[in-house]
Amino acid sequence: MAKERRARKRHSSMMEIAEQATMEVKDTAPSPARPITPGLQFIEDTYNAIDEIDPDLVDDWGVEDRLEKFTAVNSGADEDTDVPNHSLEQLADSIRENGQQVPIQVRHEPGRTGRYQIIYGRRRLAACRYLKENYPDENIKIKANVVDLDDDKALIAKALENASRKDLTFYERARFATDIIASGKNRSEVITIMSLTKSGLSNLERITKSIPRELGDAIGAAPGFGRTKWMILVDALDQKVITPRNALRELEKLPPSSSSDERLLALLDEIKRKSETPRPNPRIVGEGLATVKQGASGLNISINDSAAPGFSDWLDEHIETLMKEFRDRFEAVSGRK
Repeated sequence: MAKERRARKRHSSMMEIAEQATMEVKDTAPSPARPITPGLQFIEDTYNAIDEIDPDLVDDWGVEDRLEKFTAVNSGADEDTDVPNHSLEQLADSIRENGQQVPIQVRHEPGRTGRYQIIYGRRRLAACRYLKENYPDENIKIKANVVDLDDDKALIAKALENASRKDLTFYERARFATDIIASGKNRSEVITIMSLTKSGLSNLERITKSIPRELGDAIGAAPGFGRTKWMILVDALDQKVITPRNALRELEKLPPSSSSDERLLALLDEIKRKSETPRPNPRIVGEGLATVKQGASGLNISINDSAAPGFSDWLDEHIETLMKEFRDRFEAVSGRK
């Protein structure tokens, strides 16, 4: 019992000393810094001194996080200034007048002394390249944080920097996630890197699975719209209300100056029109030889074997020659290829 009392006493004394030490630290320590997210902490930990380098020495690297065409910042303010900028020229003008406020991040390019690979800041890099090309006498440099990161850490830095600014559009996030997976990462890693849930990643994957890349490029980032509008397009494509080819043709009708938001809305209007237009009933042609039905996915022809026994087999054998002949006649008449 005496030993137990002595042990408790020693323990109590140690606790008192620890509490006193804690109080002394609190009394002498400076006020704590503002809380910082793990993502921003990672970014700050990678920062070295800022260098000014020739923008032509920086090469592309890794998956793209932004769509170059029709891209605008979602928040309405550019990442370099507090003034709305929705084009490369506007961003370049802002940097020329006000200076580059936020550095890009690059890493030394493996095996190539004196060259760099961009981790993030592609728009700023493009703007500085534009300035160098158009103002050759001004010795344009780009402010860059030069780091030594391997592929995995560089990819995480890119994703976290995007997440900290939260100005990637929904479609850009979908493309970014898909490209990370294509680069060799598994879904669990992408969920961690982009701070997603499993269902969130599934939604992004469905977007890029249903919308061909060519169509997505033609629409652009659509900064004004999120998941809801894009899912209308996905559903329409999945249900063949509209085909990717027809969607591209609709976009070709728009003025070149159309914004990305306007292009997506134009497609949604066309989808609505097609959905509300009654479709004609199938029609019998060739004295009962075939049934023809015009659908959203194209023309469907069914051969009635009882009307001409053996005709479907003959048609199957000669279909490539006949289709080429029909296409040549179509191009001759329409002038389209």
